[in-house]
Amino acid sequence: MNIVHKACPCVLRRGSSGYELLVFEHPLAGRQIPKGTIETGEDPSVASLRELEEESGVRATGIVSRIAEMEILRTTSLYPHKEVPRLEAWHLYHLEVPQEVTTREYWIHAAEGSADEQGLLFAYFWFPIESSFESFEQYWHEVLLAVRKYCEGL
Repeated sequence: MNIVHKACPCVLRRGSSGYELLVFEHPLAGRQIPKGTIETGEDPSVASLRELEEESGVRATGIVSRIAEMEILRTTSLYPHKEVPRLEAWHLYHLEVPQEVTTREYWIHAAEGSADEQGLLFAYFWFPIESSFESFEQYWHEVLLAVRKYCEGL
């Protein structure tokens, strides 16, 4: 089985009850963190910067740290013609963004980059990382736990 490498940019801010993670509602696939396929020859950290901008409209000012790398087996797909089990290696990076991003509570962004997502509207907001993960698909839980653990060390 081929492994598909994914960049997963994580933007954090300090909220009133702890750290909050930038997430969005995908109109067809539910709540998630920005992520996307790493292009051939592209460094995962550079891909994280690119994916954040394509999926949220936010241009990061830098990389704070690598959070984790993990393998995720996904057996479902948003698009029926792609519904086959596949192994993905997710590269999570904590990115720094301008302060005006962390003070916004909510915004809508028209996705760019992937042909499958072109023109879809993503609704962005802040998710308290200590909250229950039940509003996310199961495969996100391991990712969110890694971010939660990372935040404990900040």
